[in-house]
Amino acid sequence: MELSEIIKAHANKYPKMQPCDAVKLIYQNEFGGGHLIADPAQSLERLKEELAVCRPSDEPLLESIGNGTSRLYLSSPEAAKLSPELINDIFVSSAQIHLGSRSSFRTKLDLLKDKFDYFNFDFSLEELESYLADYEAAGFPMVSHSPEYREAYAPAYRVVEDRLCEALKPGNSWEEREIFVEGAAHPIWCKLYIPSDRGDARLPLVILSHGMDDSYASCEPYALDLVTKGFACCCLEFYGGGGTKTGGSTREMSIMTETEELKTVLKAAADWDFADPSRIVLLGESMGAIASAFTAAELPELTAGLVLLYPAYVIFDDIHNMFRSLEDVPDFCKYRWLDAGWIFYRDIWDIDPYKKSCAYTRRTLILHGNADHTVPISYSEKAAESYPDNDYFVINGAKHGFKGRAFELAVRYITEYLNAILF
Repeated sequence: MELSEIIKAHANKYPKMQPCDAVKLIYQNEFGGGHLIADPAQSLERLKEELAVCRPSDEPLLESIGNGTSRLYLSSPEAAKLSPELINDIFVSSAQIHLGSRSSFRTKLDLLKDKFDYFNFDFSLEELESYLADYEAAGFPMVSHSPEYREAYAPAYRVVEDRLCEALKPGNSWEEREIFVEGAAHPIWCKLYIPSDRGDARLPLVILSHGMDDSYASCEPYALDLVTKGFACCCLEFYGGGGTKTGGSTREMSIMTETEELKTVLKAAADWDFADPSRIVLLGESMGAIASAFTAAELPELTAGLVLLYPAYVIFDDIHNMFRSLEDVPDFCKYRWLDAGWIFYRDIWDIDPYKKSCAYTRRTLILHGNADHTVPISYSEKAAESYPDNDYFVINGAKHGFKGRAFELAVRYITEYLNAILF
């Protein structure tokens, strides 16, 4: 459905809509739920509080707002059948992968004036133009619903990506577990996603590793997609890696501490009752991709496959460009935005990352965007030349972190690769 038709449908359904409500609809169409969710646990608590007080309605579970997004109504009878944890997972993951732009948003806002008569709003064109002028002067911020809209409709919803809503279908169910894996220098927190209908079967398992100064939430969209396709998944958080689950300071971590932690999780996973130890695949983003590559090279007998998303081989050049020798590195030093300790530099100073990674000889998948300014694509091009057996795909226009169409392409390539090597 075209955006103009969606706006008209909402104007008919919600006649007390004010200019800010129309802008909010377009904002959500373009940017999804807004900014990334800093703390999924806090998001879950807010969701539970809202579920406890929202009044039941006859709303459908999902209402499309276009651009691959929908409002998921918490007041819907169908929502009552879903766990708050699942709703929050989809909401947080949707914020991770949705892609919007200021220029596209401004173009969409022009629709409100250009087709004003078509929408049949209950407010005047003059009221709309006055509001839009103030809104532009304020810098196009996120907006709240108007008091009139709240009083009439008591909106209670989350904006979600349609492609992740596959997880809401009755046939797609899984168990989620949060565990700590012992054995590394520090216990490593992991979130497991295990398809419910497996019976006694042991399933292929994908272990997902996040990037530098990030959390498990950056990988969860991939897990939510893969678990609906029958793959068990494990999203972990590295000690000092940036998340809150495992803990630790970023000054205490390095690529090699993360490699040791991932090796510990991989060895533990081989004994999990739901996992097939002969079909475990490592998938990593950015710096987590390097830890995944090193782990696969050191434990090839446990690694059936390896997926590298925009692997951060650039780090090895960066640190040598920053300092002439390891003796010049202070105890604590910023690496880009990371508050890094000496260990970050020491642990990889003498490593040839391509030589170490490419000791892994099984088929590998490498994905990189050609608009990535954080890790230039040339580093993946070199990796693709170095690995003895690999599938390498460039995702046109993608930056560091796959969003929107880039995410859709990435999960397609990943699914095809997993099916090819595991079945």
